Amino acid sequence: MKKRSKKIFLSLSIITVILLEVLILSKSSIAQGQTTKQSIVYFPNWAVYMDSHNNFTVGDIPWDKITIINHAFFRINDKYEIETTDRYADFDMKFPHSDSSLKGHFGEYKYYKSLYPNVKLVVSIGGWSDSDKFHGMALTASNRAVFVNSIINFLKTYSFFDGIDLDWEYPGVTREGSSGGPEDKQNFTYLLREIREAYIDNNMSDKLLTIAASASRYTAAYTEPDKYAQYLDYINIMTYDIHGEWDTVTNHHSPIYAKDNYSVDDAFKLYTKTYGVPSNKIIIGSPFYSRGWSNVADSEKHGLGVSGSGYLKGNLGTAGQNTYFKMKELEAMTDVYSKHW
Repeated sequence: MKKRSKKIFLSLSIITVILLEVLILSKSSIAQGQTTKQSIVYFPNWAVYMDSHNNFTVGDIPWDKITIINHAFFRINDKYEIETTDRYADFDMKFPHSDSSLKGHFGEYKYYKSLYPNVKLVVSIGGWSDSDKFHGMALTASNRAVFVNSIINFLKTYSFFDGIDLDWEYPGVTREGSSGGPEDKQNFTYLLREIREAYIDNNMSDKLLTIAASASRYTAAYTEPDKYAQYLDYINIMTYDIHGEWDTVTNHHSPIYAKDNYSVDDAFKLYTKTYGVPSNKIIIGSPFYSRGWSNVADSEKHGLGVSGSGYLKGNLGTAGQNTYFKMKELEAMTDVYSKHW
């Protein structure tokens, strides 16, 4: 009987600080017309509470190495206005640069923005856990207007922020915790157009408007990238979690190339070739965390592309999910793990 082992696949080994994801764009064309490479990070507001994230704060972000920060997350409330998912961490928690006017992560953002004025700050709205209100908000013009007005009010109040990012997961899709419908396809395009128009009407043409978009051709088909791309500065393609514990066969969760049409390369071609999105608006997401399987048969494939299942504990969950620093610790445990390329 062959040995059964645990396998963890970390798709891209790029040294950085511990943030959830890094988005990298070559020759980006953002609002100011820059053509240099962009290095974008998500900053999760909950990281400050968690040992698994090294209690990460805004001050720990490598401001001198990145160009854009996506603050995660804001959500849509019952009135269809945007609001923080953590009032205390974002606005009330005391940090080294808190003052009487502004505390929390936002107080830190304001301070570091004064030191690094070229770094763009963007608020990301939604995410997997907070996409439930998008469908209802986008359903009517009046609901969308409330939402758009709340964005404009936010950007006027916190003028050191440079735009917003919509992370609707996903237009047209009904899943546990979130509803969707066929009307989302057109309404999503309307929404992006109306936000762009509101920027122009309020002398905010320099503000960024971005989205997080699915890497799946099936999910993307519920939207109109060929129509909505004109209103966006860039599209962050979620080229991670392509494979995971829901699969019964092990695989990289962010493969650059693959034979099954699920890869970074396929996602890029989907948007640029199928939908005609300009390549300078495409950002590729790189995960700085792992996914893994247990009950993996040992074989000449070293655990890749073979059957796997079951519980595999990581410091981010039970699906072999580990932060980058934890993966480096496991990599050093050569008596337990071996690395294959």
